[in-house]
Amino acid sequence: MKNRIITLSLREIKKSYKRFFSLVILSYLGVSFFVGLSSASKSFEVSVNKYLKDNNSYDIKIVSSLRTR
Repeated sequence: MKNRIITLSLREIKKSYKRFFSLVILSYLGVSFFVGLSSASKSFEVSVNKYLKDNNSYDIKIVSSLRTR
């Protein structure tokens, strides 16, 4: 049974090898894009935190319209 499935799969790939390789390439591009974004997001978070800490930036600014005497 397994041998038959493999034989049929290989036969289908031989018939439409262009479609098969285009699907492989699209899958590869999708996976590499996802891996690149997930690894870059950690790096971006570290660099932004370092920048904010080095420049003494504040998280929130409260501005009041009330005047005190």
